[in-house]
Amino acid sequence: MTKVLTLLRHGEAEYGHGQEKDFSRKLTSAGKLKLERLTNVLAERNLNYDVVISSTAVRTYKTTEIVLKAIQTDECTFLDSLYLADVQTILDYCGSLPNKYNKVMVVGHNPGISAFLSFITGEYLISLQPGMMAMVDFEVDAWEIAITRGMGNLVEILQ
Repeated sequence: MTKVLTLLRHGEAEYGHGQEKDFSRKLTSAGKLKLERLTNVLAERNLNYDVVISSTAVRTYKTTEIVLKAIQTDECTFLDSLYLADVQTILDYCGSLPNKYNKVMVVGHNPGISAFLSFITGEYLISLQPGMMAMVDFEVDAWEIAITRGMGNLVEILQ
């Protein structure tokens, strides 16, 4: 069985003014446009996911809203713990996903989302820019086995 994990960095956001307002940063017009172009590609592919998991920050919430127009999913969850999550937090969460999920999308933030991508694929020169998506597959039956260093195969990067 193959597990598929798609990692999406939120779209381009307004400049922040301190940590206090960072959570509330909105997507820019250019960020929305780039995500709309991405959704055109996703819609053509008729992608489906068992679950989409997103940070609760405004920019990730809006990114998820836009992407959900182009994909099918059974479930969507927003987690406070994914807001500016580090590699270990994402590792812990994804490693404990129920094995009933075979296709999962995580919408998050840098530097954590790119560092996590590097960790699971062993590809250390990847930095997801705003609105970029990476698809990774794992030839395993359990997420706890999949989510370890270098176990993932980088299939594609979309933007």
